[in-house]
Amino acid sequence: MRLYQQAMPGLRLVSGAGALGRLAAECDRLGVSRVGLVCSGSLMRDAAQAGALRAALGGRLAGVFSEVRAHSPLPAVEAAAQALRGMGADAVLAAG
Repeated sequence: MRLYQQAMPGLRLVSGAGALGRLAAECDRLGVSRVGLVCSGSLMRDAAQAGALRAALGGRLAGVFSEVRAHSPLPAVEAAAQALRGMGADAVLAAG
């Protein structure tokens, strides 16, 4: 199953089998050069998943914010936004 959803300008959801393999093409399509990765700490502690994300982003990875908690409380969202600005990210990849 593939799901492409453009819910609002600037937001695109790509999921399903093979989505990670299409990440570089999505970045090229959007003209993205610096991706800020937002995810949970548990995802980053999973060496296979973290490695796959890092490999898929390659040199585009601007940095990682892995302090996301369930239900995204406002202070966590504000901290993520501040971290992304500090990374100089021109796009955000939310993974989880």
